[in-house]
Amino acid sequence: MCFTSNQNLQKYVSNNMKQIRTFHPVGHGAFYTERFFNKCGKNVFNMVYDCGSLTESVNLHTIIDNEFQNDETIDLLFVSHFHADHVNGVMELARKCHVRYLVFPSVLINDNELLFCEYLHNIYITKNVNNTANQLIEACFHDDIDFEKNNRHQADATCFFRKDKKTILLSSDKLVLTKSQNFPKWKWEYLPFCCINKPINAKTIFSDLTTKYPKLKNNLSFGSFFAGIRDFFKNNRNIIELKELYKPYYQNDNYYSMTVLSKSTKMDTNRASCLYTGDFPSRNKKCLNQLKNYYSKDWNDIFVLQVPHHGSGLDNPPALHNVQSRDCVISYGPNKRLSHPHKETLMNIALSKSMIHLVNEDKNSTYQITFDF
Repeated sequence: MCFTSNQNLQKYVSNNMKQIRTFHPVGHGAFYTERFFNKCGKNVFNMVYDCGSLTESVNLHTIIDNEFQNDETIDLLFVSHFHADHVNGVMELARKCHVRYLVFPSVLINDNELLFCEYLHNIYITKNVNNTANQLIEACFHDDIDFEKNNRHQADATCFFRKDKKTILLSSDKLVLTKSQNFPKWKWEYLPFCCINKPINAKTIFSDLTTKYPKLKNNLSFGSFFAGIRDFFKNNRNIIELKELYKPYYQNDNYYSMTVLSKSTKMDTNRASCLYTGDFPSRNKKCLNQLKNYYSKDWNDIFVLQVPHHGSGLDNPPALHNVQSRDCVISYGPNKRLSHPHKETLMNIALSKSMIHLVNEDKNSTYQITFDF
């Protein structure tokens, strides 16, 4: 790929690094990887954005095994949000690989009510109190991990790194990969963003359930927060009853999904850039405008867009797809009830003259892009 008019420089740089970006066929879920190789073909850096699936025909462990060797290093693992279809493979990744940095939205650090909703959501979806997604939440927020509170003015847009039970704040809301991290001669950066605009008050759910079940509230001290939820509903209440209680809130819970822009800092035309959106709530005009403003310098040059929320009609308004010539990737599963991808989403992308790449549970639908730098 040409990104400089100097042919000698172009030849020199193109022989130094290769990136392979893969959208894996996990059906209704998300599993995206970026691998970087040096001029000798050695894999020097790995990034993963989400890892999960709710499609029953998908063997997520097999896909993970095919992608990573035992004890391989994942340098960056981004978790957009803690819904099961985005994270129920993360524990397997952690068992198989060495994860250097885990990045997740900072809003979760000190919001017990929101975490309570996430816990209920995963039980509601999986019909399983001890589901993998909730095991991940417990692992991330166990009280022997010392999380530092971010006090910068744009706290909701900041993520946290966790390494060896320590917290490292992102500098200026972005991580720049430099020579010290195996990137000679050039730089790559990841810019995370999280827009919090709650369509419901998480405290409402918390209050409703704890009012109905006073014993539940008594069990929810911070030290035993998740164990209290899990044990109460496992031992005292039928899972069907919990599902009925939570159902009214279910459609309004994708309000903090973290996006990540992956891009080179050196390219004249950044056609290797990719915006990962998870289930970003683009249905909300305020959130969408904040997203576009946050990435305003790069918005028109984003080459690959992971279409939010599996191609949902609500989260893919025309204003999101008004940039031409993008590669728009939709990860979706066979569940007809969800209507993913929605026909309006497909129409909005088609009208923008962008390309549509549908990635489902069929391994032949895998979408992979290779860039030489």
